Amino acid sequence: MEHGTIQELDWAESRGLDPERAAMNGMTCQNGLIGFQYSFGGKTTFTKWRRPDKTGWKIEPTGQRMQFYNVDCLQDHNPSPSEVKTPLIITEGELDALSVLQVGLEFVVSVPTGAGVGRSEGDIIPENDKPFEYLWDVIEKIDQFHKVIIFTDNDEPGLILRDELAVRIGRNKCFYVACPDGCKDANDILSKHGDEALRKSVDEARPLVSDDICGLYELPPEPELPQIKTGWEELNAHCLLTRPSFVVITGEPGTGKSQFARALAFHLSLGMSRETFKTGSDVLRGLFFTLEDPAKRLQRDAYQYMKGIGFLTSDPEKQDRVRDVLSKRIKVIRRTNKELTLKWAAEKMEQAVTRHDCHFVVLDPWNEIEHDFGKQSETKYIGDAIRTLKRLCESLGLMLIVVAHPTKPETGKKTIDLYSIAGSANWYNKSDHGIVLTRPKFAENLLKVDVQKCKDWETMGAPGSVYMRFNRDKKDFAVVPGDEVAELKEAYEEG
Repeated sequence: MEHGTIQELDWAESRGLDPERAAMNGMTCQNGLIGFQYSFGGKTTFTKWRRPDKTGWKIEPTGQRMQFYNVDCLQDHNPSPSEVKTPLIITEGELDALSVLQVGLEFVVSVPTGAGVGRSEGDIIPENDKPFEYLWDVIEKIDQFHKVIIFTDNDEPGLILRDELAVRIGRNKCFYVACPDGCKDANDILSKHGDEALRKSVDEARPLVSDDICGLYELPPEPELPQIKTGWEELNAHCLLTRPSFVVITGEPGTGKSQFARALAFHLSLGMSRETFKTGSDVLRGLFFTLEDPAKRLQRDAYQYMKGIGFLTSDPEKQDRVRDVLSKRIKVIRRTNKELTLKWAAEKMEQAVTRHDCHFVVLDPWNEIEHDFGKQSETKYIGDAIRTLKRLCESLGLMLIVVAHPTKPETGKKTIDLYSIAGSANWYNKSDHGIVLTRPKFAENLLKVDVQKCKDWETMGAPGSVYMRFNRDKKDFAVVPGDEVAELKEAYEEG
């Protein structure tokens, strides 16, 4: 490296790199910065500079169209019979690409922008797919490879990048690398374990789309499902939401099932304070099927909720901005003359995700959907319907919250539970969370929120209940402390 100082050369060696070989493949040093020269057709198009601590990124000259690092190796690929099994390796960063090149693997490129992409929604149109234009520029060259190893970092952003590249290249031809314990990328393996360990890891790359039968630890790693808090701290011990998931809310008539579902959705979409509403941190966008209540009621409740979290202003311009944010975060189905079938609802759910970037849907209530059992029994129909919706949620990464009315209580049965909903045990067996609302006899304006079903107690909370009180002015519920509940019970029993 012509301009490299002793410190910069020592840094390269500390990362397991041979400075001379790294320089031959486009690494350079100048003024305390590490540079990666991006070339096309043997000519440098731009240099990407950074500090050794991975900060201070800049590109010179600016305004260049992005391309793969080491993209010229694709020009040299000749899919002759002897090379038909030669893999292409795609890494997340230039250091990783240099590490792979060092162990003798010739066809390796790095994405130019790291793992800063989110999951894409809807159809992928190459002309509009700007974050991946560097891929589409050479897709015909990539198509010549029969095997593509996507060697991204073993963290959530890296796994998302891996999946996004694979869906564009073709998942069936893509492989992934399982890093040794304590390593997250190619350069980690090289610097900690040496050339042979890195070469072995690449040689043992596993198919992204595995056979139906595979070893327990041969499954490709998946990002951890996010734990989404409800906004009621005491309820979080029993109900940590996630995506995708299927959440059921039921309860006695008059318990406020719809009001509870709206309050939960407001927590998810609008935050629980003026600050979280303004910043948009940790909020989700949602769609409401308001099949019983008019949309005006949802509008009114949202306004009251905003007032309750202290977000009111007399400035018309600011009010317009608040309404604009509300409209972006909360969508509502416009009632039409079409039949409200399950197929129609599924189409609208998919539209909500692909066209409006929604994260959750509230279907309220289930009973207002027009269900055609045909020759099926009601139990069989409900089981098939829930299974279809759950698969849709999985494919879309969607949280579906369903409000379902119970049937009339069975003779001798005093309490409502998930089995009380028409369709028998399917509502309990197939839900990820099952929530039952009841009004206790010992106090007025008190609501028992009983989480009767949690699919995974390790990550989603354990079944249990809390008591809440509804605030009509704020259109929200507040958890009632346990000692107050105990006093109310005691007073009721004594009186």
